[in-house]
Amino acid sequence: MIRSEAVLSASSHALTPTVTVLMAAYNAEGFLQRAVTSVLAQSLPELELVIVDDASTDGTVALVERLTATDSRIHLVRRDSNGGPAAARNAGLDVASGEWIAVLDADDAYLPRRLERIVARARAVDADIVLDNLRYHNPDTGRLSPPALSQTSEIELITLPQFLSKARPYTGELDWGLLKPIMRRAFVQRHALRYPIFSRHGEDFLFMMEAFLAGARCALFREAGYLYTGRRQGYSRTTVNYQLMWRHAAALMKDPRIANDPAVRECLRQRVAAVRRLAAETDLESARRGRRYGLLAERFLLDGAFRSLVWEKVQRKLGRPPISP
Repeated sequence: MIRSEAVLSASSHALTPTVTVLMAAYNAEGFLQRAVTSVLAQSLPELELVIVDDASTDGTVALVERLTATDSRIHLVRRDSNGGPAAARNAGLDVASGEWIAVLDADDAYLPRRLERIVARARAVDADIVLDNLRYHNPDTGRLSPPALSQTSEIELITLPQFLSKARPYTGELDWGLLKPIMRRAFVQRHALRYPIFSRHGEDFLFMMEAFLAGARCALFREAGYLYTGRRQGYSRTTVNYQLMWRHAAALMKDPRIANDPAVRECLRQRVAAVRRLAAETDLESARRGRRYGLLAERFLLDGAFRSLVWEKVQRKLGRPPISP
């Protein structure tokens, strides 16, 4: 539930901003200001920042209230109960007034000209949604990685099969499902697009699927403008659940909108297989570190992907070519 006194309406803005930045925040007091600063420092001044507090129990709300007093472009929406990133973003979508809507996680940041550049490219190709490149950021050292995708200043229109062919692990480059979109608000409103509240991880991928199926004209801009904080730095509040991610992708294969599209179904099948393997690798490493041998045995007996992974590792250790059990 959203507190009514915190809800904004488009009429509360004297001018329509070019971009609304949506930021979901949960117990983000320790790192949120960095994200906010990166938005306010954008070379595109016509923006608003909508921060949705997802029932934080720390000082997040007090911090945002102090920030709103220093810059009228910052607005706070408060939720009474924690619903996860999807529910918080949906609350932000309900009050966004910009021509474009951009997403920023509270533990991430933008490079200074990200919004100006991506909006210009989006308009140039008449895109409804644009994904851009990113760089990993280590907040402890301040170091930035090279761009996660090969970088150019060009923008390319992409189809759903093209997106799906890269929206999975083990493709040789970053999973495109992790890229953060900027989207035309009119398109989002026209098709009533919302983030899936049943998912607390992988919601960006599911949102993009709905956008494509609604007929979105989507583009990829390979210039890096988003700074993604390494999730092992202790900043993120996100719980990764790869088991649910591959099950959500498997469920999409039954969607009647793609039932007669073999190319899309095959790409989804490959995503399911890749995320299942990633889930198995993550669980295997976690169980080994924690010496949870009972869990190892249970997963080996019940999960075919886990069993195949263990068998493959055993074969390699013995110096033999991997053979399926």
